[in-house]
Amino acid sequence: MNNSIKKILKTCVFVSLYMGALPSLQNVCAQRNNADSLLMVARQAANSGNREEALRACQTVVKNHPDYWDARLLLARIYLWNKEYDLARPHIKAVMDTNPNYFDAWDAQTDLSLWSADYAACLNECEQGLSLFHSNKQLLLKKAQAYNGLQKPELANETLDLLLAVDPQNEAALKMQKSLRDRLRKNRLSISYSYDYYQNRVLEPWRMLYLQYSRKIPAGTLVGRFNYAKRFGIDGVQGEADAYLKISNWNYGYLNVGYSSQSIFPRFRFGGEFYQKLPSAFEASLGVRYLNYRTSDVVLYTAYLGKYMSNWWLSGRTYFKLERNTSVTALLQARYYTATRDDYWGVRLNYGISPDERTNALSTVAVARLKSSGVRLEYSKQIYSRFVVNGAVMYNNTEWTANRYRNVFSGELILSYQF
Repeated sequence: MNNSIKKILKTCVFVSLYMGALPSLQNVCAQRNNADSLLMVARQAANSGNREEALRACQTVVKNHPDYWDARLLLARIYLWNKEYDLARPHIKAVMDTNPNYFDAWDAQTDLSLWSADYAACLNECEQGLSLFHSNKQLLLKKAQAYNGLQKPELANETLDLLLAVDPQNEAALKMQKSLRDRLRKNRLSISYSYDYYQNRVLEPWRMLYLQYSRKIPAGTLVGRFNYAKRFGIDGVQGEADAYLKISNWNYGYLNVGYSSQSIFPRFRFGGEFYQKLPSAFEASLGVRYLNYRTSDVVLYTAYLGKYMSNWWLSGRTYFKLERNTSVTALLQARYYTATRDDYWGVRLNYGISPDERTNALSTVAVARLKSSGVRLEYSKQIYSRFVVNGAVMYNNTEWTANRYRNVFSGELILSYQF
């Protein structure tokens, strides 16, 4: 058989094989085109907020094309947005195991750890990712957020400096650094003045002034306070100290002690409370307050439940006395934060008298028996980064003797300096 015949036979065999395989190749291409179209539909649905439609389209693509990594990662993203972290994890892992240099997979994995509050894992993943994607802005920002979640503001600030060296106008980094700057300031000096006006001039207006200094330490925050008040025509002073002490990343304690030799203040006061952070941004506490007067003393128990929700902080607190004349105080409070922890609007409703309200002139009788109800509106604003101004107006309808009430209108102004 000569060479010409051999070439003809080879060509015929190749054409036969190609023609036989052509339908299969066309089918594969059609399936891939269909998967691409479904992924496009999923992205459009996700961008428009229709997560259910996006989820169904991604699940169809991944079922038919398990190695379609973009579809897997979009499916994982949808689970992340829905806070279904356990469902997102295997899809991200499948991509990273096969293609460890794919940035989108690292981006999704670090979001998974950050959003589920596993800050230590997020920090480790950001370090690994930055070894592959040097000076990546997204990973640097998440690394700073992880440090912040681990209560390491100094390291978070250093990481933000690296990010801003790469991108000086990064808005998220600048906003976070401004917030961190306030946390990194260890000292705060505050002065407060309050004024209580009694309707129909039942009493002369009450006045109170306090000077307070707080210092952040590695274990928490220490506070010293000097109170001055003029009530019932009597001047009095009181010294107080507070401590907020960190126990772990999930709980901390509060201690208060105070002393005064004047009758308008308790001679001795003590408070203690244990705070526990709970899942879903809840926080709860149990505590006790002890007030010692010249003729008797009072023991109050307190419980608190708070919830952080986006820019809102919602809380409820109760104080109750169990001995002899049982009494209950209830406080409901809401704050809306606009920028930093010192920028907010707030409202508080109260039934009863709170022993932690500095502007109250508490007596044994008032704590044990007298009723009060009112509302407080408050506003706080940070000025020039170091100054904070707090203002509040209050109205209370207070029982001053059995079944006899009086209206009290109050105002309070606090000026703080951070350094």
